[in-house]
Formats: sequence, structure tokens, C-alpha cells
Amino acid sequence: MRVGSPPRQETLGLFGIRIVTALFSLGSAASHLALAPEHFREWWGYGWFFVVVSAFQGIYAVGLMAPKGSLFKNQWYLLTGISLNLWVAGFYTVTRTVGIPLLGPHAGHVEGVGVIDVFSKTLELGTVASLGALLFWHQESRATLVNRLKW
Repeated sequence: MRVGSPPRQETLGLFGIRIVTALFSLGSAASHLALAPEHFREWWGYGWFFVVVSAFQGIYAVGLMAPKGSLFKNQWYLLTGISLNLWVAGFYTVTRTVGIPLLGPHAGHVEGVGVIDVFSKTLELGTVASLGALLFWHQESRATLVNRLKW
């Protein structure tokens, strides 16, 4: 975008990215919620972990689609979503390679990889990528505004 052009409004493409991001996050939330009962049978701590992750991802998706889109414009909101989804994906990798860290009756046990696991991680990484696109879009908009103010 060149200096002197008007500030960008939310385009259909940007709105589409918000919808896709919210759907990725909701899909991942649903997969975690679907697996929670199985993990409650193993240990209450594992079950609650899945419920909390599911709640975060579901509520986060709703925030992305909030009226007027105020939250999706907040860089800290976007960075929080990126960070926590990467943390969940990283924690999954640890439990599948090194073993469940520290807590519960299966501490140190390496878990197997399942189809729903891979699906969920794919959705989480899709969430991260699309949040990165939203963050980039806002950084570019902010830089354009700063350049206009300098002139």
C-alpha cells in the first residue's frame, strides 16, 4: 500500500480469514472436548486439561467473530492465540515423543498418535497460520498509518 492512501477497511478477504480462523479454533475445541471423557477415565487432571483447552479455543473463536471485530484487531489477542495454540501443539509433541511430563498416573508414559490427534493439531496449526496472517495485516495497516502521520 502506498503512502497517502486511505486506511484499509476490513475487506471480504479479511473477514474470510476471521471466519476460517474461528472455524479452525472451534474444530480444535470440539476435538479436545470429544476426547475429554476418555482422559477423565485415565485421571481427572488429564480430563480437566482437555476441558480447559477446549473452553479456551471455543471462547477464543467467539472472540474473533465478536461484533465490530474489536478483539481481532488487538495484537495481544492475536499473539495470545498464537502462543497458546503453539504451546498446546508443542505439549502434544512432548507427550508423543518424551512422555507425559510430571503429573498423573501415566507420568513419563509416551502416548500413541491417533487420527483425531493429527486432525486437531492440523486445525491448531491452521489457527496459528491464520492468526499470523491477521497479525501481519494489522502490522501493515499500522505501518501505513504511521507513514501517513510522518508526512
